[in-house]
Amino acid sequence: MQIGNGEDTQIFLDDWLSSRPMQRAGISAPLPNDAKVSHLISTGNWDANIIWTNFSRLTVREILSIQLPETNSTDTKIWRPDRNGKYSIKSGYWTAQEQGITAPETISKFWKSFWKQELLPKWKMFIWKIMQRVLPVAHKLEKRKIQIETHCKFCKSEKETLEHLFRDCQFSKRIWFGTMGYRTNGNHGTLQEWIQNTLNSIWNRNDEGSHSSIQAGNRVFDPGESQILMVKVIATMWAIWIHRNEITFQNCTPDLQRVMETATEYIHRQAKATSTKVQEKEKLHTITEKPASHNLAWTKGIIQEGQLECFQVDGAWKKEKNSPNAWEAAIAWVNEYNTARWEAQKILGSYPVQTESLAILHCIESVRAEFKAISIKTDSKEIVQALLYPLNSPLEVRNIIANIEARVANLQFISIVNVKREEVSKAHFHASKARK
Repeated sequence: MQIGNGEDTQIFLDDWLSSRPMQRAGISAPLPNDAKVSHLISTGNWDANIIWTNFSRLTVREILSIQLPETNSTDTKIWRPDRNGKYSIKSGYWTAQEQGITAPETISKFWKSFWKQELLPKWKMFIWKIMQRVLPVAHKLEKRKIQIETHCKFCKSEKETLEHLFRDCQFSKRIWFGTMGYRTNGNHGTLQEWIQNTLNSIWNRNDEGSHSSIQAGNRVFDPGESQILMVKVIATMWAIWIHRNEITFQNCTPDLQRVMETATEYIHRQAKATSTKVQEKEKLHTITEKPASHNLAWTKGIIQEGQLECFQVDGAWKKEKNSPNAWEAAIAWVNEYNTARWEAQKILGSYPVQTESLAILHCIESVRAEFKAISIKTDSKEIVQALLYPLNSPLEVRNIIANIEARVANLQFISIVNVKREEVSKAHFHASKARK
């Protein structure tokens, strides 16, 4: 959970710290079990008195190291295993692996290859549901005691199971032959085995399809053809499922042409999504890669000649296990044109990038009343990237990024530039000294 005003997060029941808050023993009036994080906040800041009264030293330091937003924003649910807080099927899979939830070796290899594929996210979820046998076909719903027509929506004669719907129905067989020239005759086992063997044979194209349940001849596909073939297989299954739902919920009649048109439409969507993703990666590479003559920078406003004031910032952070100073860090800023102007102070910080971003925020707060055009040098490339792409920034700095944005609103110009460590040596000296 990313904390905003704390109204939607329960202190002891929600996952908002790295470990459960440890309440101090022997408190005369302990916080109730359903207490909200907002109870620990007063006028937009942490209420240190309440926090120190109720929690252990370790919990206090972790809470106070969280930067609160200046605006009255709501709490946001995040996915902790991913650094950017975004859930993906891939991160869920690897989290399960880390927790010891494993599958047989063959299926593990299949999923490892599958998650790497450039596919629409909805397709990945779709295939995952099929492989886990949780897609709500009629046979599955009947087992849950749901009153439903169990016959296939296409042929009206056989019971709608995964195998029948996607592969064995005469209607589906005609679709496979019409879209790809495939014949799905024969005993193929479960649909999961059929999908696994089919996709594995595409990914391992030099195997001449000997393990595939779909016969396409003894062709060896080049990488481009293999990608197209995989997309066509999944698009065909997706189109079958969409048309099945159209018949179920819109009272449509089975239409082979409609299914093939839907498959073609989604093949084009997949191609467009892949092309867009490649372009975005190229754009990001162009923006974030530091050319020989330029530094990565985040800027706002227009600079007037002769007005710019330059500063160095740095954060000193080092995690020391089992040390009473484990959460202590220090930040500093120095005026490059007048090195006698500097400030340094200790803070509570849980990550290096958080400490560096707080150094930038503190510098801005200290000098914005005096100077209207400033340039800040930092040796943290990560924090500059976080400013450029706030939605993809690490969770621990998102509120700080928002606060930096708010603080610079009245400045005529600001630039925050990523430089080499030696270019912030004066700030590094003061920060390191302050931490000791």
